Amino acid sequence: MNMTQHINPDHDQCVIFLKCALLCVTEKNPEDERLRKAIELVLDTASHAESVPPPSNVVQFCRRDARVDD
Repeated sequence: MNMTQHINPDHDQCVIFLKCALLCVTEKNPEDERLRKAIELVLDTASHAESVPPPSNVVQFCRRDARVDD
């Protein structure tokens, strides 16, 4: 069983948390630059994930033509 099936993500809260974290990284050293880029990448991913519809468990089957020629 997938562990993420039972998680109800709050994208708005996640984005707020990440923006706050981004504002806290203020130093001008290489480690903080990498951290800022990583947070920005996660922010972009979170924004994209919000717009993706949840997967469906409906299986699509091809329909046969209703006309049967004997």
